[in-house]
Amino acid sequence: MNILDFAQLRLEVVLFAFFRITGLFLIAPLFSQQGMPTHLKIMFSLILAMIVSPVVAEQTFEVPQHLLDVISLGLKEMMVGILIGFVFYTLFVGVQMAGAFVGFQMGFAIVNVIDPVTSQQISILAQFKFIMAMLIFFLLNGHHMMLQALVSSYTLVPIGEAVFEYSGHIEIAKLIIGVFVIAIKLAAPVMATLILTDVGLGVISRTVPQMNIFIVGFPLKIALGLFFTGAALPIFGIVFRKALTMINEESYKIMSLLTR
Repeated sequence: MNILDFAQLRLEVVLFAFFRITGLFLIAPLFSQQGMPTHLKIMFSLILAMIVSPVVAEQTFEVPQHLLDVISLGLKEMMVGILIGFVFYTLFVGVQMAGAFVGFQMGFAIVNVIDPVTSQQISILAQFKFIMAMLIFFLLNGHHMMLQALVSSYTLVPIGEAVFEYSGHIEIAKLIIGVFVIAIKLAAPVMATLILTDVGLGVISRTVPQMNIFIVGFPLKIALGLFFTGAALPIFGIVFRKALTMINEESYKIMSLLTR
């Protein structure tokens, strides 16, 4: 192989690696935030594609000769990257859902902020838990886990060999169901406290009908909700750590279902 052929091969390897990495950055936590400039995402994707190109260059895959085939293969590789990013993103969806549950119980249903990832209005407690989850994600080297899963995907799912079959769809459906389980586990301590508070206020309203429960209950539930939200942060970290480990294992399991 002469130098020209080698340079052409390296360009193609970097190109198809770039497609998969771009798919990951479209939905992955942190990288998909709109606050990050697009040119930085593209630059980082190219740098990462060059880094992983030696792993891809060891594989033997048929290079498409026509433009439509190149686009088709590029979209398939992008879907693999999107799937890996989606697996990790579901963890943060569960965190935001837990914050929404707690906010609704506290009476913060109309206290919303703009989510920088989706540009949608979400509960302020959901955004607070999202920020806390992102900090813990970095402390636990979750971004390293995600990039390691991306690099390992080139070995588990070689270029051009991804197959999206029914078994993989079932596993993704189970993962989405797991989002609700994560949300309930994270929100359970505060939700249980607020439910018991509602029960206590109901008993007081029956025994002391002269007391205006709405005036007393609203600030009481806010105070208790905020207090137990802070008190439950250690539990939040433990549950998030276990959920992150589960999500990391789930990403490899789903990638193993994409091969023939």
